[in-house]
Amino acid sequence: MRTNSSVCPCCGQPLLPELRVTGRERRRLVEILARRPEGMTRRELADWLYADDPNGGPENTFAVCQLVHQARLQLAAQGYTILSDRGPGAHYRLAKLYGVSKRQSRDLY
Repeated sequence: MRTNSSVCPCCGQPLLPELRVTGRERRRLVEILARRPEGMTRRELADWLYADDPNGGPENTFAVCQLVHQARLQLAAQGYTILSDRGPGAHYRLAKLYGVSKRQSRDLY
């Protein structure tokens, strides 16, 4: 019988990639996106990122854009990126970079 190593044998959920990013908020951003393969809007990400913040996090969701940019820079060296759509209701999602060398990935951003 063939087993898929990217799926948990107990619950059948996809296993999360072991990605390393610095910064508490960037780590949390990557963890959230890794668990939501369908993606999330900027507002949804802000709500999840700052759910435990007593102040509710920043009023402007553009702070999420900055976190995404910083996380992309660190993820590229590991063969991953955060993709985003344009326009209202744009979704962000974690994706593996295929066919791009680590050196080329540094030049993407």
